[in-house]
Amino acid sequence: MKRTIAYITDPHMDDAFTTGNQVDAKIDFEHILQEVQAAGITSVVIGGDIGEHVVHDFFFDRLKQYVTDVKITLGNHDHFKEILPFYNPLPAGRNEFYYSEEAAVYKYIYLDSSAEEISPEQFAWLEKEIQTPKKIVLFIHHPVLAVDAEVDRLFPLKGREQIAALLQQHQQEVHIFCGHYHLADEQQRGNIRQYITPAVSIQFVKEAPELVMDKHVFGYRIIHIEEEGIDTKLVLKKR
Repeated sequence: MKRTIAYITDPHMDDAFTTGNQVDAKIDFEHILQEVQAAGITSVVIGGDIGEHVVHDFFFDRLKQYVTDVKITLGNHDHFKEILPFYNPLPAGRNEFYYSEEAAVYKYIYLDSSAEEISPEQFAWLEKEIQTPKKIVLFIHHPVLAVDAEVDRLFPLKGREQIAALLQQHQQEVHIFCGHYHLADEQQRGNIRQYITPAVSIQFVKEAPELVMDKHVFGYRIIHIEEEGIDTKLVLKKR
């Protein structure tokens, strides 16, 4: 079993954040998809904060053009009802974008942190989902483990300590892939390994004591998954 995924997050296409800083994230998003296709990668996970609703036709059209397998998690700038007409992997009656899929060795879990927290219903579902002997690959917009950065102090996921404690009860490895902070970070706490991926749009300087933007770099992450383990690398591009 081998799977390669391109993880692409935080494009913020055509929203005030990017347009106000003279960044056209649509160009960079399509450039990434072209590069992903050229590398033979057919699976993409979108980490959320897609952009204004007027770009959704463009966004989903480009995904269909370049890749065949797409999974999406919602960010705090996304809206459930706006995404649902384009993408719906959910069972009937569910009004949040959380779902899972099984593989031989890994269980893939996709959470919805668009409310900047995990709802009680979603948390109860997650408790049941991690009752598995498999290793877990978890995709969520917000980081679960704290990061020493100003953006973490200002915009953390509410209730993240409870989520981390739950995941630490799992007897196998838990790999978390997330975005939201517009920077790169990797850390491990017990059985949890967390990978934060830079944005397609604009980055925040991790070491700065206040929010400092870097408009000259964008990027994504390639994830190679095999039975023996997970290997991942960042791809950073200059604009």
